[in-house]
This record gives sequence, C-alpha cells and structure tokens, in this order.
Amino acid sequence: MDDATYVRRRRWSPQEKRAVVTESLGSGNVIATAKRHGIQAQQIYRWRERLEARPACGAFLAVAVASDPGP
Repeated sequence: MDDATYVRRRRWSPQEKRAVVTESLGSGNVIATAKRHGIQAQQIYRWRERLEARPACGAFLAVAVASDPGP
C-alpha cells in the first residue's frame, strides 16, 4: 500500500457557502476568493448555481385573495 497522506474533505455549512459566494460576487474575483478559502474556483461556481436555483428562506410568495362567494 502507498504511504500517501490523506487529506480530509472540508465540510462547509450553508452559511459558510453563502458567505463565500457573497464575497466572490462582491469582489468580482472568483479565483482570488477561492484561493483565500483554499478551494477550487469551480466549487464557488457550483455553490452559486445551487443558491440561485433555491428560493430564499422565508421568502414571501404573492397570493391573490378571492372574495367570498357566500352561501
């Protein structure tokens, strides 16, 4: 067996992912943001796609209230 060292995968909470994505959007430089956090730029792009596809927590939806037709 090989004596290669094993690097444990980092687990990111949803809040951490959102913070990294927000940072990358604010700075406009995904590569620099990725390097700062020790991840691949592609990972940030994947997180962006997932966050954009998911509705925001606590978001309100438009509803129309129908009048009561009565008995």
